[in-house]
Amino acid sequence: MDVSFRLRQTRRLSTAVALTLAVGTVGFHLILDESWFQAFYRSVVTATLAGLDTVPSSNGARALSIVLVVAGLTIIAYTGAVIVEIIAGGVLTGVLAERRRERTIEHLRDHFIICGYGRVGRRVAEEFRLSGEPYVVLDFREDAVTAAKEHGDLLIEGNATEDEDLRRAGIERAKGLVAAADSDADNLYIALSARSVRPDMPIVARASDEGAEKRSSSSRGADRVVLPYAAAGRTMANLVLKPHVTAFPRRRDDRDRPRPAHGGDRGSPRAACTPAGRFATFACGTRPARSSLRCASETARSTRRRSPTCASTRATCSSASARRKS
Repeated sequence: MDVSFRLRQTRRLSTAVALTLAVGTVGFHLILDESWFQAFYRSVVTATLAGLDTVPSSNGARALSIVLVVAGLTIIAYTGAVIVEIIAGGVLTGVLAERRRERTIEHLRDHFIICGYGRVGRRVAEEFRLSGEPYVVLDFREDAVTAAKEHGDLLIEGNATEDEDLRRAGIERAKGLVAAADSDADNLYIALSARSVRPDMPIVARASDEGAEKRSSSSRGADRVVLPYAAAGRTMANLVLKPHVTAFPRRRDDRDRPRPAHGGDRGSPRAACTPAGRFATFACGTRPARSSLRCASETARSTRRRSPTCASTRATCSSASARRKS
């Protein structure tokens, strides 16, 4: 249930308690001719079911005592139902967890702020997790909040375009900010707001096209602007046009595998005995198309001959290039 409903419940409960005590105090004062404080005391003792100091002397006072007892029972039962509902609904535990997150964020130093937890923002958060860097997610969308809680991220439910929410995320102590919202206008405004608070902080913003990139750069809000769609299209085109050059850096799973100390798989053009030898394809041919293919074949032949060092591979590639030029 939302916060407004809880506030209405609390308001109704407070009104019922105040009205019960007020009626009891006025009634006992008029019926028993007691002082206001004595009448208030008798009302409290009766409504809270603590018992009666003395039996009322008149039937009117006894009737008023019965009414107060019934009202007290109703208020106590309603209060118990609300408390059980709060605990069962997880509202209380959610509030406590939110408070713990806020205290943790308040003690963070040199962290990063991710504004927008969409596909790009989640990828940025994954890279931060792999590198062990502390970060705070700032978003208000329901799907983003759910995803951040599933990953156990430090989350501020708010709008990154608001300066107050940026301060809640600790922008004064942050090391950098990533504006990864889906809207270019929001990213531009986030960068400008963050720059006004922290002029010295590195800011990287996302843009969907070159026009948004120019606006972000010209406004001096973001230090760097990244176009995810343009970068993905460029990479895919290079994979098709220049597969041997673009696909040369190994994949993540290949980087995690241990490489042999000397050489590699037989016939592999990337086999080398030193790290410098891995880039023999780039060193041998200046033309990325035919020269790289010719150099790769020369490297494969030299590997099949079991050349002892990488120098022989480079020498073979250099001689092949010299013969081709002549």
